[in-house]
Amino acid sequence: MKANPAPEIIQLLATLGSRFDIASRYELDLCLSLGVPATWLSYGNTVKKEVDIAYAFACGVRLFAFDSVAELEKLGRQAPGVGLQFRVLSQGQTRIGLFLENSVVTWPWRMNYSSNVVISG
Repeated sequence: MKANPAPEIIQLLATLGSRFDIASRYELDLCLSLGVPATWLSYGNTVKKEVDIAYAFACGVRLFAFDSVAELEKLGRQAPGVGLQFRVLSQGQTRIGLFLENSVVTWPWRMNYSSNVVISG
């Protein structure tokens, strides 16, 4: 959306099956007004107002990003049961651990930039 929010571009990409990462209520409304299904949108801004989370959830957005406990708590209150993306910034070699369904999954993390891991369910 940020690279080129021109309606003609969004519509063309949508007809080709593209999905969109939005960062604001304005971008959500623009996509919806152009016929993009809410299920094709992810709310990638990691600093959101609770009212905007609730609005996006009510519109049908089911994938949200977070990078802090505070954001995760807001999502839990306003958009229960959605898919989540968490953003991790690593400054060197470390190990990332996830607690998934009563087990711990770990792997080496050697990236020096933000990276997304998608957890759904």
